[in-house]
Amino acid sequence: MILVLALAASAQASDKLLESLQPRGLVNDFANVISAAEESQLAAVLTELQQKTGAQVAVVTLPSLDGGQIDDFSIRLAERWGMGQKGKDNGVLLLGAINERRGNRLRIEVGYGLEGVINDAAAGRILDQYVVPAWNQRQYGSAIASGGAAIAQRVAAEKGIRLSGVPQYSRGYGSQPPRKSNPIMNIIFIIGFIYMAIRHPRLLLLMILMSGRGGGSRGGGFGGGGFGGGGFGGGGASR
Repeated sequence: MILVLALAASAQASDKLLESLQPRGLVNDFANVISAAEESQLAAVLTELQQKTGAQVAVVTLPSLDGGQIDDFSIRLAERWGMGQKGKDNGVLLLGAINERRGNRLRIEVGYGLEGVINDAAAGRILDQYVVPAWNQRQYGSAIASGGAAIAQRVAAEKGIRLSGVPQYSRGYGSQPPRKSNPIMNIIFIIGFIYMAIRHPRLLLLMILMSGRGGGSRGGGFGGGGFGGGGFGGGGASR
């Protein structure tokens, strides 16, 4: 009896969490683990994919599922929000629950219309190659950003298009060696900065202010129009 009551309470808490979630855009970082730079870059990639193909890939991070199971929670969230176009069902959800300790914490949910592009095995490979390595090192934001970009890249490749903004980390976590800085260029930059500060301080201030305006607000844009009512049938993978 106690177990039944506990399960019922967990289900009720999970239902309340689901009902409380409102989409912010294609990037929904409710757990606040994705950096502003990663979020802006990922939102640009996902928006470009939507504009060129109509497919909607959304990522969601949560602190926990409040007692829910990720396989069940993710499909209910996907159906509630309706990623993808109605009739084409070309939506994908990448969900990560940061503090879950029971069962899986990662899930890719694939709409009916993209199950031929991202079948269960492909979804599992994306998680294993692009998400899990960084996730296991507690780099949750990088893991989700990398996975979202990898999903977008796979859909774009199937449609025969090229995404201009796909970041380097989408090729696989840790596969790209860090770039070495050029000491000569660093010296030139410092000299130029000092010169501008002395001779043209107002212009330098204006340049600094302008460079900080490109980040955008937290929460990736829909690219116009919101989610379109796509359908899901349980295809995907969990880790």
